[in-house]
Amino acid sequence: MSGTKAEEAAALLKRFSAEEKARFAVMSVEVFGKPVPFTAESLAEWDPQDLETLCKILGGMILTKEHAPLLEIMLSDLKDADLPSEVEFGRIDDGGR
Repeated sequence: MSGTKAEEAAALLKRFSAEEKARFAVMSVEVFGKPVPFTAESLAEWDPQDLETLCKILGGMILTKEHAPLLEIMLSDLKDADLPSEVEFGRIDDGGR
């Protein structure tokens, strides 16, 4: 399983720029106590739990990187919108059970 996770992590790492990888390398020492290698071969030597954590961190970073600009645009579009200030929840009908 480590080989598969190592390949997944290496593929995720390829989606980052050189500058982002440099910042991530610094952060990874704080999280994992060692720098993250950027090849599947080196990552395959990692503990499976650390690889799982790494993949989750990278996935979250990619989601943020890809969707944060869209959220900023959406928020700016709603800046002057007259939105409700309260939210109400209705009753859930259980179908007579």
